[in-house]
Amino acid sequence: MNKVLLAGFIALLSTQSFANDNVDTLASECQAGNDDSCNQLGNAYFDGNGVQPDANKAKELFETTCNKDNAYGCAKLGTLYILGPSNIINTDKAIEFLEKSCNLDQKNGCLNLGVLYNEGRLIQADHEKANALYEKACNLGEGGACYNLANNYEYERGLKRDMSKIVMLEEKSCELGLGVGCSTLALRYVNGIEGELEKNMEKAINLVTSGCNLDDGLSCFYLATSYRDGFGIEKNLETAVTLFDKSCNVGYLPSCNELGNAFASGSGVEKNYVNANNLYYKLCVSEYADGCVNLANSYANGFGTAQDVNLALSYLKKACGLKNEDGCKFAAQLEERMKELNK
Repeated sequence: MNKVLLAGFIALLSTQSFANDNVDTLASECQAGNDDSCNQLGNAYFDGNGVQPDANKAKELFETTCNKDNAYGCAKLGTLYILGPSNIINTDKAIEFLEKSCNLDQKNGCLNLGVLYNEGRLIQADHEKANALYEKACNLGEGGACYNLANNYEYERGLKRDMSKIVMLEEKSCELGLGVGCSTLALRYVNGIEGELEKNMEKAINLVTSGCNLDDGLSCFYLATSYRDGFGIEKNLETAVTLFDKSCNVGYLPSCNELGNAFASGSGVEKNYVNANNLYYKLCVSEYADGCVNLANSYANGFGTAQDVNLALSYLKKACGLKNEDGCKFAAQLEERMKELNK
């Protein structure tokens, strides 16, 4: 099973939007010694949120709180030394402050340092250290760390493969709010793994339901296809459409394509080629090849739009350029047909 490692640095907190008067309030509270306000103000300066971006000012603010053993401030400071502008980037300081934050039990600092060691980014790869950091962060409640640790168990990066631990860690990541943990484990239960894990559709459905509630597009997609096909759950085309729509709205492109297909066929929703074509167009612009093929089909046949075989051909050629076999095949067929008509 291919699984994407949670790489890169995660946001330590969702940054709030600040008006100028709120920034002034934070500055006053920070000057009075409120570490949380200093950290929020540091985020504002780094992101340019309510103030002009100023990474050096953000660094000063995080240094102030970290020097007082504020774990969040240390984690932000360590991350800033890697993600900041070139005049700030400093690998040794990044590691120093991520280590300090982790020693102060800041879960995201542990995770981010674990990613560095796991990937060998900026420092020598060390899976044993990475796994220890992931385990600590997971125990502190960071779902991404649980997921990454499961990934290392699966691919034996410093650990012996152990499906019981993989399942436990992915389940925990799901419970901690990581939607991809839900969908990954669900797919394991759908397929089963000979000698390691029995198929269990009830668990799979429960997991993708949880993942979809967390706005994980893949979980919503799996749940939608289950309702559409009556796979492990009672068939309900209307519910399938609702779920494809939700998944599409969080950016999962295959769901946008399935939603377009539902509008084109009238499956679970009133037939509406205009809506279908709008979805196909957005997909094609996003270089999702199936959207180009479906849009070409509408132009070739005049479904919800004026018939235009030249435009249809252009969309098929775009799909072909995106390595879509149907796009290449249908483009060749349409070109041949157009030649015959022009004889």
